[in-house]
Amino acid sequence: MGQRPDSAEIVVATCVDDAYLPLVWPLARSIGLANGLARPTVLHVFHTGANHDLRARLARLRVLRLRVVVHAAETEDAGLYRTGGLPPSTYLRLHLPDLLPHDSKVIYLDTDTMVVRSLGPLFDTDLRGNPMGAVLDILQARPSVHYKALGFEGSMAEYCRQLLGIPYDPERFSYVNS
Repeated sequence: MGQRPDSAEIVVATCVDDAYLPLVWPLARSIGLANGLARPTVLHVFHTGANHDLRARLARLRVLRLRVVVHAAETEDAGLYRTGGLPPSTYLRLHLPDLLPHDSKVIYLDTDTMVVRSLGPLFDTDLRGNPMGAVLDILQARPSVHYKALGFEGSMAEYCRQLLGIPYDPERFSYVNS
């Protein structure tokens, strides 16, 4: 007998290089707090950088029923190259079926995302045979509406500090959307 969809572990993945690795902490915290104690969740972090210390610290992160699994990802082996100024880690999401072959469904989130509601209903969505689904990036489409919905009106630096819990460094992050 299979698990009921609303009791199965929610599988989430993100792909990062060293520059975006610090953003995994607010992402993980937002996932854990949004899902609460309702359902176990695993966050797979595919990291292409050389910051092994930060990677090891991240693997020890615990937030409610969220389990974090950090994978060292080799982009050269995957045939990923820099294209259009984007780092190779950007393209790892295209390889998630190969990287997580035992998971029939995965929610991919950019590391600069903040989860504000349980991922359970999204994870349980019937894709009706389609290989993937997508949602609108509301910050890109209507940023002022998104900020106001979160109860925030201020600069990008204040947004990062107050809502994401990280310092905004324009030299490190070219943009943040959450």
